[in-house]
Amino acid sequence: MFEYILGSIAISWFITVMIKIILAKGYISEGFKYGGMPSGHSAVVVALATAIYLLEGLSTTFTLSFIFAIVTISDLMIIGGNPKKHTLRRHTFPQVIIGSFIGIGVAVLFRYLF
Repeated sequence: MFEYILGSIAISWFITVMIKIILAKGYISEGFKYGGMPSGHSAVVVALATAIYLLEGLSTTFTLSFIFAIVTISDLMIIGGNPKKHTLRRHTFPQVIIGSFIGIGVAVLFRYLF
């Protein structure tokens, strides 16, 4: 069980890093920067929540992981700072959606393939 959850998280993160490197035309450092397409944070927290749901169904652990994912994702898209000092968003809505789909896809594939 632990290996499945950790594997889903790790592979989701790895896929997002590889996509960022490919989109940056091979610049490896771009894969490890915050922000960009797709959102690695979204992929990781959604993979976690999806893997727990597929293992346990609607449980307390799933509920906590789901809330954690919602808080993380919403924080990624909110513009921070005070009104006088603008801080850019870390991710746009499409970046978060693609990252989330990667997380769901990896967790589902891992569950039914292994």
